[in-house]
Amino acid sequence: MKKGVSISAIAFAVLFFACGLSACGGNGGSSGNGGDGGSGEIHTHTAGDYTWDEDLHRQTCTECGETLEEADHVYDGSNTCTVCGYTIVPTEGLEYEQVDEKEVFANGTVEYVPADGYAVTGIGTAGEEAKIVIPAYHDGKPVIQIDDNAFIECNFTEVHIPSTVESILSFTMCNSLTELRIPDSVTWIWHFYGNAALKSVTFGKNSHLIYLGKATFGGCPELVSVNLPDSFRYSEDDLFEKSKILTDKSFWTDGILYIGNHVISADPSLSGVLTIRAGTLSIINSAFWPPCENITEVILPEGLRSINGYAFDTCSALKRVVIPASLEYLGYGAFERCDSLETIEYGGTTEQWKALLSYEPMTRFISDGCNCIVSCTDGTIDMEGNVTKK
Repeated sequence: MKKGVSISAIAFAVLFFACGLSACGGNGGSSGNGGDGGSGEIHTHTAGDYTWDEDLHRQTCTECGETLEEADHVYDGSNTCTVCGYTIVPTEGLEYEQVDEKEVFANGTVEYVPADGYAVTGIGTAGEEAKIVIPAYHDGKPVIQIDDNAFIECNFTEVHIPSTVESILSFTMCNSLTELRIPDSVTWIWHFYGNAALKSVTFGKNSHLIYLGKATFGGCPELVSVNLPDSFRYSEDDLFEKSKILTDKSFWTDGILYIGNHVISADPSLSGVLTIRAGTLSIINSAFWPPCENITEVILPEGLRSINGYAFDTCSALKRVVIPASLEYLGYGAFERCDSLETIEYGGTTEQWKALLSYEPMTRFISDGCNCIVSCTDGTIDMEGNVTKK
């Protein structure tokens, strides 16, 4: 018996070791087993020196060239990255103002919390510079905000935003700017309206973006590339008004404009039963406006997190909606003027539904002109909020 146990243990160890080798390619760490970029050989990753550009630092394996780490810079008070040693050389002449509170977004509402940093308030004497480099720290404190009208009708072609910035109020009518990269630290943006040459806006793979304001990317007729991150939750309306990404139907799929895992807009000619594609995380404000007046049913996928305000406004033929329990936020007026709405099939309990509405009256979210019943896993709720348990 002891001999049998010993042989089994050896066999298990060999199998474990073999499996470890076969599954170790591309582990993303600074050490460990990995592939060699295609030759089939197995080796231990050896991290090389950090390399960097203005936005990111990275390490690669000296054996196979695989990227082991890539991330935004982490700055200290001297504007030097504590990880790789890259140092910002800021543009001189920018204007700053100290800020002692900042806006944060939670469940679709704005809260103000204490802050201790600086905002960039204007281009100052740097107005003739072709490239603007914003420092991470100014006078020993982090630069956490770019103020409204800080950059308006400016002629720079390039701007570098450090990873200390958390909010951007606007870049307006900067008609020479063609590309913009947003660091992972930014949680909300008000707007980039009217940037005539802007073609692409890139968010980092670890973006913390939560909120986009009214017409954030509006009036950008050349804009064709925006990679909205999964962290995005809340929006105002007209997000891409008069932008190419909205007006050019080649970017649309089956009558819907998806950007990343978010529904941005829908073709008013859609009709019948509409199934939103799997993986969708949010439906932005007024996404189905102008109204899709011939949609009769909407089936929303598991994993959906937010339906923003007035999303289905005036979808007058809509009778049935399927909403998953994963939904975390339902905006005011989401089903405004949906007078034919009869049934919402909700995947959670009656208490979860009431919590989703923040215990507000149903008419804040669903048109009071309809006689809708919300069917939950443990009962139903009518428009007056009356619960009937199963």
